Amino acid sequence: MTKRNTVWSYDDELRLGACIYDLARVLRRTRSWHYREQTRDKMHRAVYDAIGHAPPDDWHQLVLEWPRQSAVDISQIAYTRDEKYGEADRQLRVSVSKYLARHFSSIPSNIIRDIAAKYVNGKFKFVHTMAEMLDVIVRGPSSCMGGKDADYFHDSHHPYEAYDPALGWHMAVYQEADGSYTGRALCNGRTYVRSYRASSATYSQTDDRMEAWLKERGYAKECSWDGFKLKHIPVRNNNGFLAPYLDGNCKGLTDDMEIVDDCHDDARWRCDNTDGTADELHGRQCEDCGDRIPEDDGYWTGRGEDHLVCESCCNDNYAYVYGRRGSQYYVHEDDAVRVDATATPYDVNYLSDNNIVELHDGDYAHTDDAVYIDRLDEWHLTDDCTYCEHSNEYERADDCVVLHSGEHAHEDDVWMCEHTGDYYLNEDEEEYKYETECGKTIHIDHADKYIPQQTTLALE
Repeated sequence: MTKRNTVWSYDDELRLGACIYDLARVLRRTRSWHYREQTRDKMHRAVYDAIGHAPPDDWHQLVLEWPRQSAVDISQIAYTRDEKYGEADRQLRVSVSKYLARHFSSIPSNIIRDIAAKYVNGKFKFVHTMAEMLDVIVRGPSSCMGGKDADYFHDSHHPYEAYDPALGWHMAVYQEADGSYTGRALCNGRTYVRSYRASSATYSQTDDRMEAWLKERGYAKECSWDGFKLKHIPVRNNNGFLAPYLDGNCKGLTDDMEIVDDCHDDARWRCDNTDGTADELHGRQCEDCGDRIPEDDGYWTGRGEDHLVCESCCNDNYAYVYGRRGSQYYVHEDDAVRVDATATPYDVNYLSDNNIVELHDGDYAHTDDAVYIDRLDEWHLTDDCTYCEHSNEYERADDCVVLHSGEHAHEDDVWMCEHTGDYYLNEDEEEYKYETECGKTIHIDHADKYIPQQTTLALE
């Protein structure tokens, strides 16, 4: 009963259905294992969906295999390969699409895909509130705006809020048995532009299951949202309102928040940014991130002020510095250093023009607040140093001691009297330094206190 070269009609489908019923009844009576399989479940509904398009290659073999829903995975078909498998109570499990492709070779693959998409583990449904839609966006399949909550965007407004349900926007979702979302498609009226299915890749793939389900419900896939409207939500960003990334070919937006083609006469904005902003179509482009910059807006950066960036990039990545010959301009943060408690920024390439030096610890200071220590070949903050009168140089305070005279000297330039604890300059050691017989270094003025007793008596 194969009709390869004729149109498969509804009457043909009915006649085949009757034949399948009769053969199943015969097998039920003559084979105990077939009786067991028929008792477990009916023939899988996907098989009958396929018969609605074309006859199977061998309907006798199909009935003998008795394809039914798998008890292990409802998205798969379980079937009995042959008599031997039937008597051993062994079934093979394959995907719905793979089974249909084996028995219905005349059916195009896209139709088999659509049929198989209807038999999955979770459930499809529509959500019509903003709270539900945002929950799916944050927890569902990833996309340019997905996976981020409202706090990520300007004024804690998620760009998806522009798809106000009051304007007809709603979402088709696929929810797994565990409550997670693995499929979604934004809709308005009976239209959608694209679908998303969770995957291991960076961005979600097209969800064939979702698109088959939407098609069955009368939804059409279009190439753009041309003619639909967004809600105007004021926020503090470059363009002053919340703008989602628009899927499809039309990314233009009028002042009335109507989605149009970029070339439309009324198109004022282009919505293809992922941060909730829109670019003015007649503006310029940020040379860092590529976003459009409205006329008379943006910041010129660099010593020659020849690099244009948007306000967001400027705030995040640039500093207004003192640079060549004391002039001021914006440079990238990588080329800016900050000095003193006021965190004044300077161009790292022109520090000497502004009397700025790098300290020993990597910080920076004005030369009025720092001194150069020859002994260390380093700059140090003046507050951390001491002036040594005998050498007319500054030294680190931690490396200095106070002499008996009250002046300061580096610890490498002094010796200490072990009798009094006073310090004296090394240059005076020949005149004042005295080594006692007991091994102490003392000032000569205290030598009589260390002369042995017998020597004293002999002198008397």
